[in-house]
Amino acid sequence: MLKEEDIKSLEERINILKKDYDLFLAGILKLEPYKGREELGKWIRGHTASEIVNSSLRFKYNSLVAKFNSFNNYWDRMVRLREEARAKIWDKNAATHASQTATSAAAATAAAAHPKPAPRQNGSVFLSLEDKDLEAKAKKVFDDFTAARAKTGEGAGPDFARFKSTIEKQLQGLFDRAPGSEVEFKVAVENGKAKLKAVARTKS
Repeated sequence: MLKEEDIKSLEERINILKKDYDLFLAGILKLEPYKGREELGKWIRGHTASEIVNSSLRFKYNSLVAKFNSFNNYWDRMVRLREEARAKIWDKNAATHASQTATSAAAATAAAAHPKPAPRQNGSVFLSLEDKDLEAKAKKVFDDFTAARAKTGEGAGPDFARFKSTIEKQLQGLFDRAPGSEVEFKVAVENGKAKLKAVARTKS
């Protein structure tokens, strides 16, 4: 028998999973949170025949299950579109590879004769989770990320609060694995997508 606390827990898990998928589809999380989605689906399937005495709780449970199924369809569609976009980029690169190969030697020779300075990448260096400028640095990275998404045509990403929370979680993990280090966050564009990258290194 499902109780009120079970329904509340289900709602929280669905909301957390939605946030993770939002971050994944925005390019902030590198790995699809499929494991959490599979575990939640398994939990729901395991309680299909569970009794819910309270009619209002039964209605809420059924609404949450319908919401989860709707999200599943949306996530499948968005992941499929994402993969199709990557495949198109791959095919386009393969189609132009032959012509690029013909001119690559001459371009390499010209570049060696007249080297260009490496392009500067904007970034913010975080010294610790207690960094007094943490919010200002996170805002700078957020602005860079938002500007990059605008240039690539990806549209608006997550809001600043969620973006800052993601940075703090990554900082916590990196500082735990490499105590005494500093972490630099940079925004780069790869394959037409804005990406957030974190690099931990020994403090200078």
